[in-house]
Amino acid sequence: MPPALRASGEGGRVGVRYRVETDGRVSGCTITEPSGRPDLDALTCQLITERFRFRPSRTADGTPVRAIIVERHEWVVEHDPDEADDPR
Repeated sequence: MPPALRASGEGGRVGVRYRVETDGRVSGCTITEPSGRPDLDALTCQLITERFRFRPSRTADGTPVRAIIVERHEWVVEHDPDEADDPR
């Protein structure tokens, strides 16, 4: 999580919709349920697109096909007790 979001102490729940392409990569990520924090919404789609990889869906004969995924992601800010002792 970016330092500015962590420092705010706020998390959030973000609803997203995206395509899994035939090569397993993600495209077309959109926000379906905003968290109320545009920076968190944008980060969620950015990370999903950059990092998520799937085995694509396939037809009965094994041909890869596109798929749509709709889900929610929850960001939780957990405070590490050791961070209070860290002078940084």
